[in-house]
Amino acid sequence: MAYYSQTRYPLPEDGNDYSAAVMTKNWYRTAGAGLDKWSSADLGQRLLRWRAALAPLLKQSRTAKFAHTFIPATVLYIQALALDAAVGNYVDVSPAPDPLTKGSDLIPHSYGVAEKVISLCWDLVAREDFARGFVMDIGVIPFLWTTIITVPWEGVKRDGIRILREMVPRVESVWDAGIVADAAEAFVNLEKRMGPI
Repeated sequence: MAYYSQTRYPLPEDGNDYSAAVMTKNWYRTAGAGLDKWSSADLGQRLLRWRAALAPLLKQSRTAKFAHTFIPATVLYIQALALDAAVGNYVDVSPAPDPLTKGSDLIPHSYGVAEKVISLCWDLVAREDFARGFVMDIGVIPFLWTTIITVPWEGVKRDGIRILREMVPRVESVWDAGIVADAAEAFVNLEKRMGPI
């Protein structure tokens, strides 16, 4: 609750402490604001190269011969895309188009990236071999959280929450899908009542 006293956002009447969500969103906002034109373009190129390096692995994992790599390849690509979607809402980090995501003058690049994060997460949870219990790795839960908290589109946020609920009882290290879904839903509802935070 202390964080709220330092922000322009009052503590909501429901008494819940949304400081973790606000801090996450503010971190990406201030990280993006601190980038100048050169470093913004450099970051965009680095993210694009990471996705370009992972794209063949993702495509290969869709073949019968490499089906055993589907989950790890998809998780890596989701992680790369989620970072782009989060930072891309505050700076232009995509100087070149990504062939695997949408983008036009009317649809911001980060919207297509966020949609791709959601689409790939649905692909993961639809698989029978996707673990629904405790795993030691950091897979997609924190990256879904970051996407939900940082993108401005409610439909994308709600889809991310539905995916988290579908994952329950999955826990990735300390990231519990059910708890994160509850926190994200409370935050999205708060944003709907109070406006963008």
